[in-house]
Amino acid sequence: MKKWYLYDKDSNTYKFSYILSDEQPDNSTDVDPGDKVNPKWNGSDWVDGPVSEPAPNTPTEVDKLKLMVGNLVAENAKKDQDIKQLQAMAGSLVAQVAELNKGGK
Repeated sequence: MKKWYLYDKDSNTYKFSYILSDEQPDNSTDVDPGDKVNPKWNGSDWVDGPVSEPAPNTPTEVDKLKLMVGNLVAENAKKDQDIKQLQAMAGSLVAQVAELNKGGK
């Protein structure tokens, strides 16, 4: 029985090892990959494969919804402030009109 180290046929990247009698699978070698990082079979030896970069943090649907809610809350607060200013202006105008009406009578 012999230990075979399997690699992916398309990418030559290490898959796993197992014991199989004396029959060698097509996509295998008896060379131990050792402590290689992401081992890749180059046809005669294992080499360190590319180290994958971490994926950028893409926002989840929940993150997108939280952002939308936050924007809506901010817009609502701005509109509330605008309404209060308009109410104050309307009150001032009503007072001015009332004052003008007093003078005209």
